[in-house]
Order: sequence, then structure tokens, then C-alpha cells
Amino acid sequence: MTRQQLSSATRQHSDSDSDTSYKTATSFHQFVLSFQWLITLLPLSLLSPVPFQGEHNMEIISVGEHNLNVYLNLAQSYEGEFSGITRKKPNECGLFPLDTQISDNTKGYLLIIDNTPAGLAAILAKSNNKYEVSEFYIIPYFRKQLFGKHFAHQLWRMFPGLWEVKQITGADDASVFWRKVISEFTLGNFLEDKYEDSYWGLVTRQQFCTVSE
Repeated sequence: MTRQQLSSATRQHSDSDSDTSYKTATSFHQFVLSFQWLITLLPLSLLSPVPFQGEHNMEIISVGEHNLNVYLNLAQSYEGEFSGITRKKPNECGLFPLDTQISDNTKGYLLIIDNTPAGLAAILAKSNNKYEVSEFYIIPYFRKQLFGKHFAHQLWRMFPGLWEVKQITGADDASVFWRKVISEFTLGNFLEDKYEDSYWGLVTRQQFCTVSE
């Protein structure tokens, strides 16, 4: 689920937690069905802005053995910045424990801007084209320049399906960020509720659909 200030940081755990919605006009399943008419009418290029192109060179690179150390280094910055919310402390070596490990089901990505590591993301692939943003972080130097938005949008283009993003209690700026970014990508077609997560407790959750071009 997301822990972010004006950056982007997302935390996720457990797919079996109970759901306490405060916007329960429709279930997510009903939302998906009602969204089908929009999917058939609008191509993905209209559902989201074009990839960022400007005076900076922005790349998204998959995490593998050759660059896992870069991901882990950024993850430590991420953990330290949000330790006030997560109440984590480093170990005797000065390292914070990580909640999400890169694995077959959870893929890591690095945002590289002008050859500089600028952020990270971890995407959990569930069954039947369902995905969750498990981790998301932009370092302070690159914030408020739309890089976080374009990073998220490009990741959603890469994996059409049903998505969810969660923010832990106390990460109010994160919720503001995700509502705006998701709303721009989906033209406002998303659901938000409160969700009791077994690992993080009460979180804010957004759910939405992406489609292939």
C-alpha cells in the first residue's frame, strides 16, 4: 500500500483481507461490468496521456540480477523516508526490512531519468490479469515534475487488466496523488474504498481497469 508524501510509495499485503467500503454504491465486479461500454468505445490512447516526452530522457527498466542492488538502494531511501508513518527502525547494520521482495509474481522496475535512478516500482501479478502496485517511490529531487504520474501511467499501459492501489493510514498525500493520477488515466472511472488489510490495518484503496490499445 502506498505510504507517500508528494512522492509515490505503495505497500501491499494479503489478498484475503476483509473489505469495509465507504463508497459501496457498487461492487468492484459490478464496476468492471459497467465499465465495459467505455472500454469498447475508447482506445487506451484516449484513456491515458501519451508517454512523457520532453527535455529529459525517461526510461523504465526491469529489475534483474544486474541492477537489483540499485533497486535495493533506492528501497532503503524509501523506507527511511516513510519510517515515521510505518514506525520502522533500521537493524544494527542501518538497514530497514523490506515488506515486498522481488519474485516471480512481483516484478521490480526502475525509473531512470537522464541516466540517474529516480524511482522504483514493484508490481504484483495476481491471477486473471489482476495487478497491484505493491511499491512505488520517486526520490525527492525528481518530484513535482510529473515523472511519478508518467511512470505510473506507463506501467499500467504495460499490463492491461484490473488494478488496485492501496495507501496506509497517515499517507494522506499519497491518496491525493493516486486519486489524481488514476482519475487522469481512466477519465474518472475508478472505485475507492476503505479496506482492512491484515498486515497494515485500515488502508485506502483504489480499483480500476486498463485495456490494451
